[in-house]
Amino acid sequence: MKIRNIALQILMLTVAVMIGSALPLDAQSPAAGQIVVVDGERVTTETQIGQQTRGRVAAAAEDWQARLTAAQQELQTMAQNRQTQALTLSQDALSQLDRDIEERQVAFQRQQDDAQRQMERLQLESQQEINDILIPVLEEMAAAEGYDFVFDSRMITTGTMLYYANRLDVTDQYVARVDAATAGGSN
Repeated sequence: MKIRNIALQILMLTVAVMIGSALPLDAQSPAAGQIVVVDGERVTTETQIGQQTRGRVAAAAEDWQARLTAAQQELQTMAQNRQTQALTLSQDALSQLDRDIEERQVAFQRQQDDAQRQMERLQLESQQEINDILIPVLEEMAAAEGYDFVFDSRMITTGTMLYYANRLDVTDQYVARVDAATAGGSN
């Protein structure tokens, strides 16, 4: 009985191997996914929406920088005036000037904090605006071209991707599709 079971198992294994080797390779394992790479930095610098968004962020940063520079110069002027007038002003006047300078320093610090918060918020909103356009275009492109995996080439800098062949880079096609999608009125 034991020999018969072993013989039956060998027979079934032989049949399974024969059937498996007779099947085409595609039927034996899932098809390998088509993998491509997109340079995310190029997408945000070369697409129209990326350039527009970067321009808005840069303009806001320049505006804040100008305001902060003016406030800092005002503080410096107040400090210089205090130093120049230290010998000619009464103690009460000097105390008042010191309080004014301190209030202006606190206001300047608040302005710096406001600038930082507003720039961070603008960058997040801008990234979301870009993603609202980029992701659907990427999904459409992946479906149309049969891409199973799309990686951002910036992953190399984080160590999550070690190498990719340049032939896998579809950034030019992606930039063209994004610009075509935004030219259609999505701006």
